[in-house]
Amino acid sequence: MPAPPKRVTLSQKDIVRAYYRNSTDRTLKDTCAWVMHEFGITLNRSTVSRILQCTRDYSEANIDAATMLSRYN
Repeated sequence: MPAPPKRVTLSQKDIVRAYYRNSTDRTLKDTCAWVMHEFGITLNRSTVSRILQCTRDYSEANIDAATMLSRYN
């Protein structure tokens, strides 16, 4: 069985942002625990904070859905 990935894809970052936005009382620590549960990836609070602060909109970047699942930047 292969090891779980250690990096977060673009689509996973979008999911993390949506999860955080849809809840009023989430902390970065709660979000880190949720990412570990959902994706099996351990992230530091500073990394989650950076993901949440990012304002890039990848939907306008002409990136197809299959690429979003494997692209990491």
